[in-house]
Amino acid sequence: MRCPDELDLQSMFDEELNRYQAYLIKKHVANCRNCASKLATLATVVNVINQELPKISLPRVQVVNQWQKRSLVLTWTVTAIFVLLFGGGIFWQQCQSEAWSTEGELLDQYVTVYLEN
Repeated sequence: MRCPDELDLQSMFDEELNRYQAYLIKKHVANCRNCASKLATLATVVNVINQELPKISLPRVQVVNQWQKRSLVLTWTVTAIFVLLFGGGIFWQQCQSEAWSTEGELLDQYVTVYLEN
């Protein structure tokens, strides 16, 4: 087997490889001083980072991915359309009932005046 690249060594160290890939790399590292040295360096770097990382306080950031943003926009858009249609329907219904009552009153007045004459 040829020497794995640094990304493969990192993936093996992070246990991101399947069992067979990890087995092949471990078998190679056992017989290759260069790769064993790289893996030891990687382990040292990770240990130093893990020791120093708790000392660093990072600000909390809320991560919102693109789909969450789109979902939020879509939700508000649908809500606005619903409110407009529902409110418009009620307004239209109210206008129609007032128009009919006005026309009905005018008709009653016209019939009354016509019958009186």
